[in-house]
Parts: sequence; C-alpha cells; structure tokens
Amino acid sequence: MQLLGLDRKHDQRIPIIIPRDYTATDLDVEHRLAYFREDLGVNLHHWHWHLVYPFTASDRKIVAKDRRGELFFYMHQQIIARYNGERLNNSLPRTKKFSNWREPIPEGYFPKLDSLTSSRGWPPRQAGMRWQDLNRPVDGLNVKVSDMERWRRNIEEAIATGMVRLENFGVLADEATTMRDPFFYRWHAFIDDLFQRYKETTNVRRYTRSELDNPGVQVTSAMIESAGGQANTLNTYWMSSDVDLSRGLDFSDRGPVFARFTHLNHRPFRYVINVNNTGNARRATCRIFIAPKFDERNLAWVLSDQRKMFIEMDRFVVPLNAGQNTITRNSSESSVTIPFEQTFRDLRAEGGNPRAGNLTSFNYCGCGWPQHMLVPRGTEAGASYQLFVMLSNYELDKIEQPDGTEMTCKQASSFCGLRDKKYPDKRAMGFPFDRPSATATNIEDFILPNMALVDLTIRLQNVTEPNPRNPQN
Repeated sequence: MQLLGLDRKHDQRIPIIIPRDYTATDLDVEHRLAYFREDLGVNLHHWHWHLVYPFTASDRKIVAKDRRGELFFYMHQQIIARYNGERLNNSLPRTKKFSNWREPIPEGYFPKLDSLTSSRGWPPRQAGMRWQDLNRPVDGLNVKVSDMERWRRNIEEAIATGMVRLENFGVLADEATTMRDPFFYRWHAFIDDLFQRYKETTNVRRYTRSELDNPGVQVTSAMIESAGGQANTLNTYWMSSDVDLSRGLDFSDRGPVFARFTHLNHRPFRYVINVNNTGNARRATCRIFIAPKFDERNLAWVLSDQRKMFIEMDRFVVPLNAGQNTITRNSSESSVTIPFEQTFRDLRAEGGNPRAGNLTSFNYCGCGWPQHMLVPRGTEAGASYQLFVMLSNYELDKIEQPDGTEMTCKQASSFCGLRDKKYPDKRAMGFPFDRPSATATNIEDFILPNMALVDLTIRLQNVTEPNPRNPQN
C-alpha cells in the first residue's frame, strides 16, 4: 500500500491507496465479487445496523425495537438477493447455502486486516478448513458443532410444528468485517433458507387478490429516465473516493488520514409512473423492486425463485388525485439508502464522548444501504432486469405512529426502521414478494392493474472517475 505522507511544502495530505485486488486476484473466481463484499459503505451499513439493533443490551428498550426480528430477516434477505444478483452479473451461480457443518469450506479468505481496538489481527482461512468445537474461556465461549446441529433441528421442528422452543445463541464473527468473507453469504443463505421454508409452510397464508389489489387505481405506465442515457437503462461505473479514516487509527488528532478506494456507482436517474385513479383512493404506497430477468442458465424464472431475487429500490407514500396522476421520484430519495456523506461521516464529533446523549441518533444516521451501491453492477453488454412497480392500498398499509424523536438526517426506513417509532409500513417486510403466490407461476401472471412490469437494462461503463467530493490536491 502507498504510505500516508504529508507534503510540508504544500501542506497536502497524500491518500493511502487501497488496491482493488488487495485480498486476492481474479484467479479466484470468488474475487469477482470483491467490489461488493469489501465495499467500505456496505460493511459500514452492516456494522451500523447491528449498533442500532444489537443482540443484547443492559437496557431492554435498546433491544426491544418494533419488529426487530422481522427486520433482521428482511435486511439480510435483501443482502443475499443483492449478492446473488451480482453473482449472475459476473457469470456465477447463486450462492450455495452452507448446510452440512461437517464438510470442509472450499472458499478460503485472506482479509489482511487487523484491529487496533482489540490489538489482534483477523487470521486468514485456508481453503478446505472445517468447523471445529470452540472452547475459549477468556471470551466465555464454549460451542460445539453438535450444539449448532441441535439448534438447527430445534428451529426446523419449530417450523414444522408451529411451536417455538429456542435457546441462547452464540455470535458469529465481527459485524464490522464479516461481510467481506465469501462464507458470510453461504451462512446467511442457510439462515435465509430457514426463514423462507417457514414462509412456504401453511402456517403463513398466501395473499388474496383483495390484499394485493387497489380498487380503482391503475398503473398505466412506468419507466426510468437516466441522466444522459436511454429510457429504462441504468448506467453504472467505477468511482475513486477519498474517505477520512483518522478516527479508526491509534494516532493523536493531527488532522484527516485519507484512504482512496474504488467503488461501484451509478448515474442519477428517476422513476416516472403514470396512474389513473377512478376510485376513492387519496393515497397509495408506491413500492419499487428490480430483479434479474433470467436465472444463471439464462432461462425465465419461476416466481417461487424470482421472488427471492427482487431487491427493494424504494418505498414511499404518494397522494393521489382523481383521474390522471404522474408520479416522479429521484433515485437519491430512496427509502433504502443514505447519501455518501452520511455513510462516510466525520466521526470526531461523537467519537470523543461515547456516552453522549445523542449517540443513538448518531448511530441511526449511519444506518442505511450506501447510495452508491443502490444499483447492481450489470454488465458491459447490458444485463436484463425487470422493474416492478406497485401502488398498494394505503388503508391496508398505514401505521399510527406514536410521538417520537425527530431526526435531522435522512433515514433509510426500509432497512433500519424509524427511531422511537413503529416500522412505517403495516405490511410484511418485502411485500408482496415476502411469500409465495397463491396462483401465479411467473411474474407476468402476478401483475394486477395497480402494478407494472417493465424490461430494464443495467449497463456497466467500465471507466473510473474521481469523486468530486475528494479534497483537491
């Protein structure tokens, strides 16, 4: 790595360059996804989410947030859906869940990371390593592989019988770094499969047409307008950004320490949705998803599989007038994401006082999928996707909120909820794709008048541009 330097003649900071091939090379096929797994914003999102929704806390109110368990499932399910979409964009199959805990793990990983806070490094994992019983008294850990298998059987029994008897659980890895490892996705593919198996049982009923429909509301057209591009085409590219990492280093406060990394980004775009309202609806919830149009064999999906590939792009409430309505929404307004400057914030204001009264607000403001990773990478030739738009019945969606703390930052409510408030949507998270359809076998058969399905192309422009926010040298 290029070392940090200070040009004393010009008093300019020289950024540390983080190579794109820092942990591996393309000789390892899994390294094709390094831009996703090792993205700083993606890992910050995961770390901040677990700050807001910790497993345990001395104060019950910190843990007992509205629909916390469901949000844990949904946020991680969306990560797996996004990761699988990126795998298809890189000519790789969907990730294989890790289900046999006695078999070797074929994927190795060499993080080349250490932790100044714990004064120890994260060791590499060689290919072919196996799970072993863990007995580490200094950390209070004593977990056997047989314990893990027993806990899984208990969960499977709960799914089959509809009755829950669970036990305490252990923690896997460090939330700040775990998403860098390919095994994280195989593990969460297993976790997601357990949730999906429950969703597919008769314990979870299928949606009726009246729950999916919105009487009198018809989506007559939907499209994407992209800056400087063709309609219904999203354009991605690479960006080189400088971020200040000084708060993560064990140095005195002598100013910023910049690291320069290359990450995925996309050209700005907006949705344009035309709606004809002939009923009594005065509001609706606009739900926007995208998914790959074809599977890894380049075949059309069956809906039971494709529903797990739809990623939420936005969700918002819109007023509706009688007659014709045109709804526009900028990509930067997404309810899933937070802007770049909110993801990579100056931590010095809060870092010096961990007991500050507004620390909870500070953590919430960092919780959200990074805006620069909203759009999948696509391919240079153009990856085929489908845009799904739904205007659902607001009377079935609305939540009566208690008085809560107002936030001064953009809140990514889809993944993070709202501080001191109920989750802002009565429907199940991921609605209408959170469970199998009662009748439809493909997405085309699923579409009702209050929905639209549009072919979409995501094209990678394989160029690297400097971030205009970078300090000027």
